[in-house]
Amino acid sequence: MGFVLYFSCAVLLFSDLSHALLLNMPLVARWRMMVKRGAANKGLARARRSPFGEAPIVHRADTAEERVFAARISDLPQVPWEVKCLGYEEEREVAVESYRRSELAADLVDALFDLTRRNMKALYERSSWGWSDEDKRLAFDSPSSRFFIATLQGKLVGFAHYQFEVLEDQAMLAPLACLYVLELQVEQEFQRRGIGRLLLQRLCSNASAMKMDRIMLCVFRYNTNALSFYKRNGFLPDESSDYNQVQNEVFEMTKSTDN
Repeated sequence: MGFVLYFSCAVLLFSDLSHALLLNMPLVARWRMMVKRGAANKGLARARRSPFGEAPIVHRADTAEERVFAARISDLPQVPWEVKCLGYEEEREVAVESYRRSELAADLVDALFDLTRRNMKALYERSSWGWSDEDKRLAFDSPSSRFFIATLQGKLVGFAHYQFEVLEDQAMLAPLACLYVLELQVEQEFQRRGIGRLLLQRLCSNASAMKMDRIMLCVFRYNTNALSFYKRNGFLPDESSDYNQVQNEVFEMTKSTDN
């Protein structure tokens, strides 16, 4: 059992390192990923206290590394999370389900990419980075990626792509356990009907359950609709972030979790 746990940890660390070395993560998110975000020995000891394959025990007093390690090996309930879709008949409900990257079928990954491309390509092309189909496709392939997929009668209407990361508080120079949102996309025809808010609420609930310190994401400064949406939901530009001091195209935004 101990060998299996150490082997699993080694795989996680190797995958994170290789992922950071490749140009397969959005530039903004990759800039934030810290080299020392791996699992500490103490985190392994914490994970051993619960049966392997079940949700690990997580405490707010644990180190950031312990909490992120526990979150990465945890399994979220796979039951659909059904909610009413505003503006639709009562029997038409949006189902939100949780997936690991390894659980996504190839055609679903293609659909997620196509939705992201439709919503974001023009915004990226306004920036100094430009848009790259190859880089954006690779961004979906990190083994540590998690997804919330929203469907309406079997049709994809939105999704959230996120990871658990250890980042550094720029002001306090201390590690933070974070849920980092890489994408939150909703089909154009279903926007302004509460689906984005529901996905964001699911992300916040997950961050709180896993005892994360913060939820973080990045938004183009000229994407005023997205900025307004996140501010209405409690996100603010991270004033302590060095990134916000040197970039003029993107805001890094943050929200503390209630643990």
